[in-house]
Amino acid sequence: HLREALEAGPGVLFFSGHLGNWELLPRVFLRFGGEIGVVHRAANNPIVERLVARARTRAGIEQVAKGAQGARRLFAMVKAGRTIAMLVDQKLNEGIAVPFFGRPAMTAPALAELALRYDLPVLPARCERLAGARFRVTVLAPLERPASGDRAADVLALMTAVNRLLEAWIRERPEQWLWLHRRWPEAAEG
Repeated sequence: HLREALEAGPGVLFFSGHLGNWELLPRVFLRFGGEIGVVHRAANNPIVERLVARARTRAGIEQVAKGAQGARRLFAMVKAGRTIAMLVDQKLNEGIAVPFFGRPAMTAPALAELALRYDLPVLPARCERLAGARFRVTVLAPLERPASGDRAADVLALMTAVNRLLEAWIRERPEQWLWLHRRWPEAAEG
């Protein structure tokens, strides 16, 4: 699916969650050619941040910071036909409320907004830990992009499909999901 998307035209978006060894995904994608950027939120620990940044840079992966400046960089990357990777299970205080495990969770709409604005394929990808030092990377067919003419409804529909797929992966292999933050607002807990 990745090869087909790359050959079809400029720009590919892929997403995953904090599943398995997610840092391997962009490296696998690099083997198919082209350049890749990952949306990035700096780690709280500066030592971990330096290690991750160094490993990504050495592999040829560009880090794009969250926020307004990062958004401008993403637009430039899309226009240049680059591949962009996002981990979309982040906890946000802003964003849009999208169902996640049956409860509204504030979710970044950037993946859907980019896909709809630039007519880009959205490929789900995951990396699973297997026995020993073995991993399996799976790239699924591009998700269908809604086209109702109502941009807000289309963004919500696409991000709902994204969260549904993440839920399925997590239910299938819960031990593979690394998540340490409160994903849902306090009002939804209890």
